[in-house]
Amino acid sequence: MTAEKIYGLLVIGLKSDMANSEIDRLKTLNYQLKDYKIKTYDELSEKIKALIKILTLRFAPFSVP
Repeated sequence: MTAEKIYGLLVIGLKSDMANSEIDRLKTLNYQLKDYKIKTYDELSEKIKALIKILTLRFAPFSVP
């Protein structure tokens, strides 16, 4: 195990509560950041739901009743 590529994730409020200017600023920040990303709770939730859907499609035939 090495510590060469450690990335961080900062989770903040809801994107739906943000003004357009704040969303634009967040996009700019994420573009400039190298060691971590800033995501909102709802963005993270959507990514998790998509991952669960993919895993369910892939591994559902092997699920235990």
